[in-house]
Amino acid sequence: MKVLAISHTSISYQAGMVRYDALARLTKWQIKVIVPHRWNQYGHWVKPELEPISEAQRSICRLFTPPIPQVFKRGMACQWYLSFYGHLLARQIRDFQPDILDIWEEPWSLMAAQATDLCRKFAPHCRIVIETEQNCIRLLPPPFRWFQSNTLKRCDMAIARSKGAADRLRFLGWQKPIRLIGNGVNTVFFQPFHPSEYEHDHPFTVGYVGRLAPEKGVDTLLHAMTRLPDDIHCILIGAGPQEPFLRRMVNRLGLSDRVQFTGYLPFSELPAAYRQLSLLAMPSRETATWREQFGRSGAEAMACGIPAIGSRTGSIPELLCEEGLLFPPDHPEQLAQLILSLRINREKRKYLAANGRSRTVQRYSWWQIACQLAESFEACLDMNSGNWMGLKALPIKAEMK
Repeated sequence: MKVLAISHTSISYQAGMVRYDALARLTKWQIKVIVPHRWNQYGHWVKPELEPISEAQRSICRLFTPPIPQVFKRGMACQWYLSFYGHLLARQIRDFQPDILDIWEEPWSLMAAQATDLCRKFAPHCRIVIETEQNCIRLLPPPFRWFQSNTLKRCDMAIARSKGAADRLRFLGWQKPIRLIGNGVNTVFFQPFHPSEYEHDHPFTVGYVGRLAPEKGVDTLLHAMTRLPDDIHCILIGAGPQEPFLRRMVNRLGLSDRVQFTGYLPFSELPAAYRQLSLLAMPSRETATWREQFGRSGAEAMACGIPAIGSRTGSIPELLCEEGLLFPPDHPEQLAQLILSLRINREKRKYLAANGRSRTVQRYSWWQIACQLAESFEACLDMNSGNWMGLKALPIKAEMK
């Protein structure tokens, strides 16, 4: 089988390309991944990483971003939804003649509309799989509504990251196969500490990893810090539009000695950053246009043996699975109580660290994701396979070395 993937996430080997490497190692299929020549990652331009030896081939294509209309300046659309590949994408599809086109981009992006259109023209026999994380039901403005409609009409199967994402597809009238496959984590790259690395005099530290944006609820975490003892510290790892406001808030609340901002960190530095934490918090809140879609930082933290807690919103409950690790959004009092209870109960933290690592390897390791992708792609080629609306149990194989 030949699989052609469109994935800006795979500009990073550890964040995305490793998934296709695992799929190629598992199946021995011929896999080619199209990635952009550069990408704006929340205000930071990144270029394709020099990857280790991979069984999957990566092709770099020039990505074009037209001038953004003023109406989209305040939205996420200005980041990438209007970007598109040049003529090399048509050549790649025509020459490669894939059996499966895997589009790891949202269906309302211009890239997805472009790729499905070119595939129907130059590889009409190809089955098209679209992957979506969006779990918030809302009416998209033109032209994204048109991109989404045309893309979904041309696709044969959808992969949803969460139950909410699958529900959204059904709300849109999607009646074709849906497979539920979560995001993945490199559980070799994100490893627990060696016992010798623990420092008994290290202060108890609550961390946040991700964008500093209003919907992420970091202000809730800061308000919770004012209700906690002074020997509990906080590290905010990431950057975003709310950073100036949060820095002023830290000063206003008198938390300057207890809260540290690291700024943006490249992916390669994240494992070391997680090792500074005693606990990870995901205090996200819902807005009219956004809900937490996965909680990648929670999965990465658990892979490192760090307990994670989160608000009861979006896909966070699916990720954490335990009700005792959840708190209502915008409730700093309950967040503070949960942090304090885990700080006091060291045995509970040890249990959560071991259980979280085990569950992450079994559900979200790239090797397990590759098993689910392989089964889904084979099913997409065999429209009579029957088991469309859920994944069959797959054997857990050792994580890729």
